[in-house]
Amino acid sequence: MKNTLFILGLFFSLACYSKEKSVHIVDELMKEIPYVNVVFDKAQGIGFMTNSKGIVNIDIEKVEKYSEMNIEISCIGYESLKISFNEFISKDSIVLKQALVQIPEICVVSKRQKTRYIGNHKLKGYPGYYCCQPGDEIATYIESNNINKTHIFKNIQVYIAKRGIPDSEFRIIIYSSTNNSYTKPDTVIFNKSLIAKAMKGNEWVFFDILKYNIKVPTKGFFVSVLWLNNSVGYKISLDKKHNKNSDYTLYGQVLKAKCPEDSTYINYVWSRNILYKDEWNNEKNLMIPLVRCGIIEDNF
Repeated sequence: MKNTLFILGLFFSLACYSKEKSVHIVDELMKEIPYVNVVFDKAQGIGFMTNSKGIVNIDIEKVEKYSEMNIEISCIGYESLKISFNEFISKDSIVLKQALVQIPEICVVSKRQKTRYIGNHKLKGYPGYYCCQPGDEIATYIESNNINKTHIFKNIQVYIAKRGIPDSEFRIIIYSSTNNSYTKPDTVIFNKSLIAKAMKGNEWVFFDILKYNIKVPTKGFFVSVLWLNNSVGYKISLDKKHNKNSDYTLYGQVLKAKCPEDSTYINYVWSRNILYKDEWNNEKNLMIPLVRCGIIEDNF
């Protein structure tokens, strides 16, 4: 009787387990690629993201109705890949090829060179926050006043609040701006995957990018923060410690912002969810994320 129950239990477990498919996304050297976008139907908002180990877990029954569609797999720094549904579920691992990039010239900077900061770190106004879900992207316009073609990025800095889960990883992306204005983000300036995290929160998180010799656009640019899926299940924090009457759910880090009274900031912030739609939406409020860029002048 015990053996029968054991076999039935094992069969039931296998039957349940068989409904879930785990796929490992790796590069050409079989190294795991974290936080890859796996989109079944962008128009309907059916998308997933690999975890920090490059693994995505899919419930087959929930996505079977998309079996006639191609699955799009993409990540910054890699060539996008489209494969059929049947090919996807038949594989245990999928390889993405690294995107070809032009290697910049060697950057030589004097130790006496002073760092200049541009961005929104000096904003005055009421405090605010951006709390989003995995796949959400918030892009902030940065003006490039008095910048010439010889200036390069030293670092990108984002202020992460203590709320939420500040030590969860997030990605930043640098975009040029459409028509040389702050209408919306346009083209990715640098296709390197830049991921970092805070230690305790209420601090600036640094992305040191001097070695990449990235020129600062003279007509302004966008810096975006992308919320990631940091575990097999989403990291979740209820905001009870800040507000006892709140059940607000926070995913990962929380981006600190300011709410200035100057209405000229109205078009500075754009948002989208990369797992759902490519279209950018203008944030109509005046809440501006605290983002700044350290820049220096190239000696050449």
